[in-house]
Amino acid sequence: MKKIEDKIIKKVFVYETKKTFFQGILKIVFFIIISFLTVIIGQAAYEIIKESGSLDFVAIFGEDIEIIQKNLGDSMYVFFQETPKLLILLIFIGLAALIYLVLTFVKKYPIIRNRVKALLKFWFDK
Repeated sequence: MKKIEDKIIKKVFVYETKKTFFQGILKIVFFIIISFLTVIIGQAAYEIIKESGSLDFVAIFGEDIEIIQKNLGDSMYVFFQETPKLLILLIFIGLAALIYLVLTFVKKYPIIRNRVKALLKFWFDK
């Protein structure tokens, strides 16, 4: 009876090890891919905005406060009209996905840590 229990426990730990390993690798790969795509899309959006001269409205902040108050609304409206909406949307989606992944990891960190400790203890404390 003891041998059967040991076999079952070993199979359960092998399954849990594989599951934990693949979940960790999958999350790391998703994080890297989303980070990479967000950076590339952000750089493309920055180059498009830079080429179109939309960043010229930033020069308004070097003026007096009265001039800033008069022209800030118009400058922001023009900037909004000239920005590529799809790229900005993709950047926000990528950043939201990254924030979600980081928050999920932080929230589940104690569970992941305990699972990894238990697996390491089972496999290497013999």
